[in-house]
Amino acid sequence: MSRLTNIKIGGRSPAVYLPGVEKEAQITPTDLDAILRTHAIEPSHLRTADFDAFFQTRTDALLRLVDVAMGKAAIRGEQTELPEAFEPEPDEHEDDIDLADEAA
Repeated sequence: MSRLTNIKIGGRSPAVYLPGVEKEAQITPTDLDAILRTHAIEPSHLRTADFDAFFQTRTDALLRLVDVAMGKAAIRGEQTELPEAFEPEPDEHEDDIDLADEAA
């Protein structure tokens, strides 16, 4: 979304501003929905202001893309292991791991 479009919609709900976007861009709701889907956005959730469904559906869609890109399942939910729980790789030295501490 362009900066100008973002300013125009302000803090309004997509259910309110999407018709204005369509009018301004001179496109049909079907065309806008197709564009939104290319960004892993389910238009019906925006049009009904169902933000919980929007976030869950988009999170799931983006995680599926990450799964494909990584060739394995991405971590879902909260990460339970802290970085300190992992062993260094054979070519890593303990001094290399704590560089952030030295910079502080």
